[in-house]
Amino acid sequence: MLFKIRPYHPSDLPQLYRICLQTAHHGADGSHLFSDPDLIGHFFIGPYATLEPDLCFVLLEKDRPMGYICATGDVPHFRRTCEQVWFPPLRQQYSLDTDNAFTAAEQELYGLIHEGIDLNEDVADYPARLHIALLPEVQRRGGGRQLMETLLKQLQTQDVSALHLEVSRQNEGAIAFYEAVGFHRVADYPGACMYGQHLMG
Repeated sequence: MLFKIRPYHPSDLPQLYRICLQTAHHGADGSHLFSDPDLIGHFFIGPYATLEPDLCFVLLEKDRPMGYICATGDVPHFRRTCEQVWFPPLRQQYSLDTDNAFTAAEQELYGLIHEGIDLNEDVADYPARLHIALLPEVQRRGGGRQLMETLLKQLQTQDVSALHLEVSRQNEGAIAFYEAVGFHRVADYPGACMYGQHLMG
């Protein structure tokens, strides 16, 4: 195989934050969108890797992290845990009562941090949620499929029945990938689509 997949280790977290930022703009580098490079990682990778490390895997090329996949097996439970331990300090750090000048992307992330993990009824039958990110230089080389297969096997060992993910409508490459690995469209929104996959009959 071109890539090595290994379980997440806490020492990976800074690199995974970097990958999250550098894939934040519809799969391309989103560094120009954020004055705080950690902001997007605090929502999309930090809580998953920290609170459910058994469902986080890292893609390596020449021992360098180049991508990751993370998940929660139970969104409602995950939301409760995040509300207890993850978001309270972030809400103090990223207060909505601030005079800072936000970019549109920063305004959205501040809002997400204060709203917390959403419970979307459109995917109530798909209890697990995943996020996946690969740096552009390793996209379309099979690493995403390796990561996905690794996570799905792990979810099945935990008797997870189905999972979902959300993707930007503008990220056409990601949409094609998800459909190629067995996801089907569950719901459509103005700027995004929700995809799901059943893991058990």
